[in-house]
Amino acid sequence: MATLAPHHRLRLWLARRPLAYWTLVAGLAALVALVVARAEAGARATKDQWGRTETVLVASHDLAPGDALDETTTALVARPVALVAPGTLTRRPAGAVVRSPVAAGEAIHPVRVGRGGASPVAALLPEGHRGVALPRAPGLPLATGDGVDVVGLAGTVATGTVVHVAEQEVVVAVPEGSLTAVVAALADGTAVVALAG
Repeated sequence: MATLAPHHRLRLWLARRPLAYWTLVAGLAALVALVVARAEAGARATKDQWGRTETVLVASHDLAPGDALDETTTALVARPVALVAPGTLTRRPAGAVVRSPVAAGEAIHPVRVGRGGASPVAALLPEGHRGVALPRAPGLPLATGDGVDVVGLAGTVATGTVVHVAEQEVVVAVPEGSLTAVVAALADGTAVVALAG
């Protein structure tokens, strides 16, 4: 007579003892239920740790200054309240554009948004600033959003932000209080744009 493999002997032993068989089945079922309950409790605890969610406006892809905030560039996404900065946009502002670069997936805050209903360049002007066209120095690599100093004979007359770059000039957003000094430097031909670090 051939010897039975250990698992065959166990099956034969359990088949002759139904009470042992059903006790083993119930024990395994209880063990599986315990493992599932612990996993579910862990998932629930992680969810509760983050708290409730809020729907916020996020960039669908990287946005550059001047890009419109519309259905093609943004999405409304639920985020844990603990990760949402106060004031983050919860809807798309009509006609608004991005004032500074926004990374894909980043929640959009009003300080990063230009005014709606204005031209693309005017929309980039911060509140209390004016856009002034200044000559662009050859070889100075400027981009929208760069910080610059406007320098005249008397020294730095204004600090501003580039809101538009053309071949021979740049439009710089300067504070209203510095506008007269910038225009005077422009009038006497001494206004120079210097890239700020």
